[in-house]
Formats: sequence, C-alpha cells, structure tokens
Amino acid sequence: MRRGQLRHQSVGGERTAGGEGEGQEPVGTFGLLKTSGAGGTLGLPGRFGPSGSRGVALGLWVGHNAGMSSEPFELVPIRVARRPRLPGAVVLREHADDLIDALLAELFIHARSCVRAFGDFHLAISPSPAVEPFLRRLMYDLNYREFPWLRTRLWLVDDYVVPASDPRSRRTLLHDLLVDLSGIPPEQSHAMEADAEDASAAYEARLREHLGWREKGHDRLDFVMLALSPQGGVAGYPRGVQTTRSQGLVERVSGAGGEPDRVSMSMRLINASRMVAVVASGVELRPVLGVMEGSGAQELPASRLAPVGGDLRWFVDAAACEAEPA
Repeated sequence: MRRGQLRHQSVGGERTAGGEGEGQEPVGTFGLLKTSGAGGTLGLPGRFGPSGSRGVALGLWVGHNAGMSSEPFELVPIRVARRPRLPGAVVLREHADDLIDALLAELFIHARSCVRAFGDFHLAISPSPAVEPFLRRLMYDLNYREFPWLRTRLWLVDDYVVPASDPRSRRTLLHDLLVDLSGIPPEQSHAMEADAEDASAAYEARLREHLGWREKGHDRLDFVMLALSPQGGVAGYPRGVQTTRSQGLVERVSGAGGEPDRVSMSMRLINASRMVAVVASGVELRPVLGVMEGSGAQELPASRLAPVGGDLRWFVDAAACEAEPA
C-alpha cells in the first residue's frame, strides 16, 4: 500500500481510498454490489455520482429516488380517538399499558399525600379482571416500591356471595394479588366475608370503626378503584337490577344473568370518597361509553357515580373510544 492510502477490510474484499490511491478502481463493496442504472451508480467514498454528490452513509451514493417504485400507493389514515364526554375528568391514553402507568401514578401520589396528611391511607378496590393488570403492575414495578403499604388499609368494594374457595371469590383474588405480595400487615387488609350471615352489617361496622379514627369530614375512603363493565355495571351493581338506594355503607345486591348475589359498598359510601377512579379499557367498552354520553345513561349503574367533595376520574384507552370524525 502506497503512503497516504487507507486500506479497509470489507465483506466483499478490500479497497483503498484517500491519498494517491483516490480515483483507482476499488476492490470490494462492503458486501453490496456495485451497480449502475437509471438512478445512478452505487459508489464509494472518493467517487462521485453523475450529479456530483458524494456518498455519506456506508460510503454509498444513491441517485435521487433510486430504487423507488413508480406505482402509486394508498395512504392509511391514522385513527385519532375522541375523548368521551363523561361526568368528571377523563384521562385518555393511546395504549392500555400507558393507561396503567397513569392510574398507578395517580394512586401513588394520592397514597403518599394521605399518609402525610392523616397518617394512613384507605384504599378500596373492586378486583375485576379489568383491574388485575393494574394490581399486578403495582406489585412488580420498581417505581412503586415505596408505596406506603404499612400505612394502608385495604378494603374490598364488592364480592360475590360465595365461599372463599369459589373461583369467583374476590376476597381470594385480592389476597393473592396484593396481600400476599405487598407486605401490608394482614390486620390492615379487610376481606369481605360475603357468604357470612348478615355480611353487610358486619362489614359496615368495620368500616365505621376504622374510618371513625379520623376527624369529622375526613372520615371517608381516600381512593376507590373500579372498572366499568361492558354492560355498564360498576362496583358490583349490574345493569338492569333494581337496587335499594341505601343510606347505609354496605348493601346486598341481587345477581343478574344467573350470577350470585353480591355484597357491595353503597353508592353513598363510594360517592363520599376522596377519589373514584374508573377503568374503561378495550374495544368492548366502546358501545357502553357511547350510551354513557347519551340520554340512556340513566339506565346504567355507572351513571350514579357522582362524588360529593371528591373527584371522579375515568381512565380510558383509545380502543374504548370512538374515532374523531375525519
């Protein structure tokens, strides 16, 4: 190799460039074929194409629009989700995974704030299948490893009137998802023994006992996590079932569609909460969100969510929303 030349090893062989060697025919083309055509020549550094442009990436020069098809192609429109018009605030995210992050961030901030203000945090969850991914993420995501479980009291919003051994038992599901893994003291996790005699009165007494430690006006749940069902049910209240508008805190709700009865926190208790977060995720929720926006909303139990002195926040993904008109 003459002085001033650089020798480069390549897949296809070797070439020289620079110094006195510039301008001589290269040997090897970095594994790419040296071709010529209508678009121009595929050259190497030191060589110029027909227009005088020097190659940059990988030492290749490509003529304007070289290799592009002249056939027309159809542009695919991008679907833009329309934010549903719901009572309260709507948090809209493109993907379900981002929706989980948004809700858990809200929960985490709320928990820390309540512990600072009141010394504890009262969290109530309706552990439906739609909520499971949120609870699983809460357990393994390192962003929430400082969640104040030692200062948290965990409540069950609703449960089927079935034994704990029944696969539908929500107390068992919540225990497996959170209680076993979170480090919360067992005495601070309040399972709802829905199949027990007079379960409603027993759970209400427990709620009054622990919420009563707070000063008047703050004796309420801090965060309630619910999921909207495709039928418009929420918090254990199915669509089409008449419920007693109880002045108590817990009531028994008749089952629908062959399901067992449930024991559920009353809408009075839920609406007294500091924050009510409702998950509406997936394309199967799109029809019921449409009903929620129209005159038929009053038929749905979800329409009864109306916190007094608190916030109602819907966590919705794009799949559950109608598209913006073109």
